[in-house]
Amino acid sequence: ELDIQAKDIYYNDQTKPGDNFTVVLQGTEAHNMDRIKLISTDFEGSGVYAAQYNNTVSGFYTLTITMEGEHIIGSPFEFTVEPDTTVPYNSLAYGTGIEEGLAGDFSYFIVQPRDQYGNNRTSLDSVDFQVSLEPLTDLPEFWLEYSAVMSPTDMTVTPREYKRRGFFNVSLHIYPQGLYQVGVAMGGANIMG
Repeated sequence: ELDIQAKDIYYNDQTKPGDNFTVVLQGTEAHNMDRIKLISTDFEGSGVYAAQYNNTVSGFYTLTITMEGEHIIGSPFEFTVEPDTTVPYNSLAYGTGIEEGLAGDFSYFIVQPRDQYGNNRTSLDSVDFQVSLEPLTDLPEFWLEYSAVMSPTDMTVTPREYKRRGFFNVSLHIYPQGLYQVGVAMGGANIMG
């Protein structure tokens, strides 16, 4: 929600309704550029007009506010919509390492945390995923050795890409051949993959 204070030519607050503001929200990136919203305004009194919007696509945006075709002071405004809290039901695990691997070699896959609207998380400091590996064939206990590396410091992208994509790179190192089930969960709930 945002409030617009109408002023007269001497910068005094307007007290009566009747000003026509046009408020437009537009994404500035490839994934959200087609998101253009015309936001209506409601007069609340004392020259204040309220505009409300609910944006579910994260990214960079421009908010333009005009009155009779002229920008108000400060318009256009640029801001960032951050992703919401990570949820397991929209997060993904994908890559060849989650489907197949070679005994003795590293297998790799990616965990992509997402929010409830499907936005990729760009901050991973509060994301806690668990990786499990269960043999589906009988193996002697001493043969099973694996490591799951899930740390922002072990990611294979630059810091700029990390802030834009926010994923974990996972490596599994399995010695004995066999059939395994790889599980990726968050807070006890399995993620897609």
